Amino acid sequence: MPLARRVGAEAGEGSVGPYQVRSPGVLRAIDIVLRAWDWSDHLVRPMPRSSLSPAAVPKARPRSVAAPAAAAVTAAATVPDAVFDRLLSDIVRGVHGRGVRLPAERDLVRDLGASRVSVRDALRRLEHWGLISIRHGSGAVVRPRGQWTFDVLPASLREAEAVDGVTAASLIEDALALRRMIVLGMLELAAGRLQHGALAQARATVAQAWRSRTDLDLFAALDFQVTQQVLEAAGMLPAMWLLNKITPAYIESVRAIGRRAAVPSDYVAAHERVFDALEEGDGRRATRLMQKYMEAADRRRLSAWRKR
Repeated sequence: MPLARRVGAEAGEGSVGPYQVRSPGVLRAIDIVLRAWDWSDHLVRPMPRSSLSPAAVPKARPRSVAAPAAAAVTAAATVPDAVFDRLLSDIVRGVHGRGVRLPAERDLVRDLGASRVSVRDALRRLEHWGLISIRHGSGAVVRPRGQWTFDVLPASLREAEAVDGVTAASLIEDALALRRMIVLGMLELAAGRLQHGALAQARATVAQAWRSRTDLDLFAALDFQVTQQVLEAAGMLPAMWLLNKITPAYIESVRAIGRRAAVPSDYVAAHERVFDALEEGDGRRATRLMQKYMEAADRRRLSAWRKR
């Protein structure tokens, strides 16, 4: 039995713990959240991305990463990130497909001009993200895409025009839909824990995000912080931890999707209405208002991406 349904069965039909959940869609969202929490021990936060330009890393070649020595990575401070980014890109683009064994460690060291330590670090990070399985004595083998972790989303949007028949547009649409389900499920649960005035900090952050709307990176970070502050005010630590885990990938995905979609003009007003409903304990109204806002905003994002 899915975990959300099992918890609901123990607390009473349509309930999760002491909180009433009336929407079947929200129950499905909670199920996704709790399943993701069950898997959280197998996920890691993304490591810092390299600032190297693509030209600083050798071009990909099927079954090999051999390249002229002059094109090898030489900046010591960024070698681990550059090696990781290069291998990540190759796997996502299908240079090394499902079940393919990566070149031997010594070949990667030679072809990328990197140290054995840097290559091993990159391979460990790829394994943490679920892209490869390292077998002692047999090397690293690329795993099926369905076994990768959520951390791969930004690279998939950047690198792949199509992933196993799924277009980049479909990836974006699915990722945005999943974000809506998770956020809406969290909001409905939070409503029963909030008092009047509890969301003062979240309201201030919304105002700050609006003032920063011309800086997409800053706006995206502040926008996610708003949800974190709502959860913090409600004392929902597990939900905060889960949000912390997926936030880096989503923020980086904003860069991958593009910068053409402007922040909706009703950003502040929509959030104020949601916060009012939450502080009144009306989770259904809060989620309905937020769903309307997020669906409209996501349609604009997807439309802007398709016109890029």
